[in-house]
Amino acid sequence: MLDILPLPKVKALAKITDGLQSGAELIVKEKRDALEKGDEAVQRLVSNGKDIMSVLCKLNFNLP
Repeated sequence: MLDILPLPKVKALAKITDGLQSGAELIVKEKRDALEKGDEAVQRLVSNGKDIMSVLCKLNFNLP
């Protein structure tokens, strides 16, 4: 939606947010893959699986 606006600052902001979104998706994918592989893979990541992202992913995967 922001791509159609001719304002350079809006286009720059859209580019930044797209980059942040891509980075966030990559982090979530890495966490998901590690959780699927088991606890050893999670422990190799940040804080031995006790970081906020790991905790939230574990809770999310356990939902029905």
